[in-house]
Amino acid sequence: MVSARRLVSALAGLAGLAAAGCSPITWTRTTLNQPIHPADIEFITPGQTLWRDVTARLGAPSAIDPGVEGFIARYFFYDAADFDADLGAPLDYVGPISRAPHELDTGGTGIGGDVLTVLVNHTGVVTLATLSHADKTANFNPLPTDH
Repeated sequence: MVSARRLVSALAGLAGLAAAGCSPITWTRTTLNQPIHPADIEFITPGQTLWRDVTARLGAPSAIDPGVEGFIARYFFYDAADFDADLGAPLDYVGPISRAPHELDTGGTGIGGDVLTVLVNHTGVVTLATLSHADKTANFNPLPTDH
């Protein structure tokens, strides 16, 4: 029979390892830039809104490229999620098996990106603003699926 004190010590040790990131299950989420929603760009009226008004509200774009009638500005937003579970990790604590290969990793990664594209003519007037969202294939799914 295991004493209560020994059991509490073991659980505290496992909790400490898990808190330190030494667990067989990891979840990571990374977001770059602030997301842009349709409500954030409602103020843009093609043919009337000035470029300086766009940058005053949304800040500097991620990229600017030359265009035929002016330039093209793009605002990027990325969201990534990663999940990994090493189902063989408990075998690390079993004497002879701990030396044998036993990793049973499963996991999934999803990366989504949204882009706001703004076309601006040579006079500094916005001629087009369009927001595209990541497609369904960029969504995170922790379980393997058939494609």
